[in-house]
Amino acid sequence: MLKNYSKYHDSEKFHQRIFKGIPGQVHGKVWRLLLGVDAKKAQNPGKFEELKEQAKLRSNQFHQIDSAVCWTFRNHLMFQKRYGLKQRGLFEVLMAYAMYKPEVGYGQGLSHVAALLLMWLGEEDAFWALVQLMEKEKYSMDGLYKPGLPQLEKLQEHLGDTVQCTMPTLSKHLEEQGVSLKTCTTHWFIQCFLDAVPFHLALRIWDIFILEGAHVLTTMAYVTLKLNKKRLLKMPQDHIREFLQVTLKQAWDQDDNIIVKHLQASKRDLAKRQCLLPPQAMPGQSCSLDQQPVNVPEQPVPAPTTLQGTETAQALEPLCPHPESSAPLAETPPVEPATFRPINSIQYFNPTKADMQSNAFLHTSPKTMPSVELLSTHWPLVLPTSTTPPPPGSD
Repeated sequence: MLKNYSKYHDSEKFHQRIFKGIPGQVHGKVWRLLLGVDAKKAQNPGKFEELKEQAKLRSNQFHQIDSAVCWTFRNHLMFQKRYGLKQRGLFEVLMAYAMYKPEVGYGQGLSHVAALLLMWLGEEDAFWALVQLMEKEKYSMDGLYKPGLPQLEKLQEHLGDTVQCTMPTLSKHLEEQGVSLKTCTTHWFIQCFLDAVPFHLALRIWDIFILEGAHVLTTMAYVTLKLNKKRLLKMPQDHIREFLQVTLKQAWDQDDNIIVKHLQASKRDLAKRQCLLPPQAMPGQSCSLDQQPVNVPEQPVPAPTTLQGTETAQALEPLCPHPESSAPLAETPPVEPATFRPINSIQYFNPTKADMQSNAFLHTSPKTMPSVELLSTHWPLVLPTSTTPPPPGSD
């Protein structure tokens, strides 16, 4: 089927295969095909290397990106070693993208997206895959990170309207408890659920997201609230915030196939209610209560073919190896710069829109910020004068 992708890519059979889960050994190939990476790269020969050279001369975001790289999938085998091979690759991809789209630059959560791509793609392919996710209207991910955060605000407002439309009891309870979905769901969208669900489920969501586009994020947010509705209705304010921001990942006790069935059923339900995407993305349509919700289908779903992993790496529990890696994980503690605070390390952390735009997640000062010379020792990309190859064993 992959050999005849142009023939099968719009077929129902191909879509069904994606929903069942992409086998680990072809994950990268399928993502490349779905995102059109090869065509984009062919249109821009040598561009990635050129951007890396430009970053050496003009980038002003290496401190921010260096801090973000350190905290990205920090317990994952691929990214565990400080200044290791994959951390270097992630640093270069993010620096190159910041030069490619300076109006977007680097935004909080973008490192997780790039790191996920790097797990199955080489550096240049991961870069162009990231470009496609950001530029294509089907995904519109640049709006989650550019100044003003237009896509984030749009999706969150749409989620709030959808919950009020379809689950008025839950919407009223959240309002009475003084809980805003905007403050509790920010990391769901900017990290595309990579830190809100177990890693193996996140891969299934990402497969569907790359296949179908932005509506998968809002539908998954809707499914998350719907499946936990009874639990949330019994919680007071602080418990709701802690659950949605901190402990949600441990609450997914259903099989991945069941969650995907809920996702498919909710997609059909929201499409019938004309609530699948914000009104701006679907002109002339508005959320309607006239349609009845679609029940979850009863037919069995074939077992997934994805390789199951452990928790995604931002959690501080068991280390999670790459699905294709069988190497044992070292029990070395990660290097943690004292000046950076990731979202999920702070309970009840409610970033505002102003915080997101001003990069308030990064608390740095001239006294604690590493010097350019120190960073160039580890990141040869940063300064053009750093032509000496890295010391043996640094990879």
